[in-house]
Amino acid sequence: MIDDANLSREGERRKVAILMLAKQTGQRRRDRHVATRWGIMLMFCAGGLFAAWQVVITETARFVQHVPAPQRPTKEPVLPIDNKRMSPVTRQQPVLAKAPDLRIPPVQRHARANGPVVISKIKTDPGLRQKLTIARKTPLWEKIDDQLLIEELRQGQIPAGLAIVAGKSQLIYHDLP
Repeated sequence: MIDDANLSREGERRKVAILMLAKQTGQRRRDRHVATRWGIMLMFCAGGLFAAWQVVITETARFVQHVPAPQRPTKEPVLPIDNKRMSPVTRQQPVLAKAPDLRIPPVQRHARANGPVVISKIKTDPGLRQKLTIARKTPLWEKIDDQLLIEELRQGQIPAGLAIVAGKSQLIYHDLP
């Protein structure tokens, strides 16, 4: 520890300033640490609430019976009464022809009386695999050995040779200018 009696006025001022900076830095670190803990805790709480909410929604959806709304009969258009067109005998409006109902009827599923259908054997075409396979193309290259490679390069007037290093062959050649 530095002896306080030996410090000048400037040294004392710098000591106080350094102490203030150290306290502020420590406070900032503590605040950041606490904020990080609270942030992590809030994230976990939000995740837990979301998961609980999803469970509640899915579990209640299981027990809610979805009853389709009853079909309301289509209303006929109300025509104004025209006394001039009334039949003098019946004193009623003439009967108008109704338009046919063009709605698609719901699909009715019929229960089988004989029980489930059991399939014991399915006949297949024996040559189906051959019909559906794609023929392989012949490769556009030819595999040659080292001696043939050197000979081909010599005929093409490219000076080349093979170097075997650590059991691996490597082609060495020289580009002509």
